[in-house]
Amino acid sequence: MTTNRTNEVATQAAGMPAVSDEDLALMQGQSHASDFTKDDMATPYLTIVQGTSPYVKRNEPEFIPDAREGDILDTLTLRLRTIAAFIPAKYEVHYTEWKPNRGAMVKQWGTDSSGYDAAEGDFGTRKTAGGNDITPSYVYFGLLIDDQTGGGLPVILSLTGTQAKKARRLNALINALELPAPGGGVFEPPIYARIYQLTTVPESNDLGSWSGWKIEPGPLTLTTPTGRSLFAKAKALRDQVDSGTVRAAAPTPAQRTATEGAADADIPF
Repeated sequence: MTTNRTNEVATQAAGMPAVSDEDLALMQGQSHASDFTKDDMATPYLTIVQGTSPYVKRNEPEFIPDAREGDILDTLTLRLRTIAAFIPAKYEVHYTEWKPNRGAMVKQWGTDSSGYDAAEGDFGTRKTAGGNDITPSYVYFGLLIDDQTGGGLPVILSLTGTQAKKARRLNALINALELPAPGGGVFEPPIYARIYQLTTVPESNDLGSWSGWKIEPGPLTLTTPTGRSLFAKAKALRDQVDSGTVRAAAPTPAQRTATEGAADADIPF
């Protein structure tokens, strides 16, 4: 009976009606492979609500009444958070070509760097011969951990513009992790071996202010109550990205503002 109550509390906290163990077992017994292909679903972004985001503008269709600058949300559930637990599964650098002055998208180059390499500039956004901007984004496919159920939602964390330095730090943290090997010595575990805590901090320069990411290392994935499930799911997500089953779509204007920061136009990093 205690276990039933635990599951009821967990499902209620996750925004669902209470479900008993018997009902959960019934659903589990009839679970099946997804009916959806990669073209039927979108991998959501993990973003920050900015002061210029449509999420805080009452006259925009994306408006969320409770949204505040600095909140974290995923673009699928639109649940607002002040802290997020994230497991990176796969890292890639993506390139997107835009019309100048934060105009419309021209082309999503994906991981193909040839257009960027041929463009003019040293760091950050470069100019093509036609006058368009090509911007690199440091992309992490990973799992957003539900703090109530312990499950993991596949999301994309994209760092670019002023946030590019956060990607370099995260990469250094991932690369620095070594664990003792059972037979002696040390080994480097997979990228999804550790959970990272994401919060936001106010940032500014001469061109404006915005909310940026703060990323800190957390516990090892396998040390958490649902760690084995999360570890396996992160590995599966990595395999799906490698095979092309899961890929990143170009960010919408709302996502672009949130991933780049409110004052990223023409800001060096």
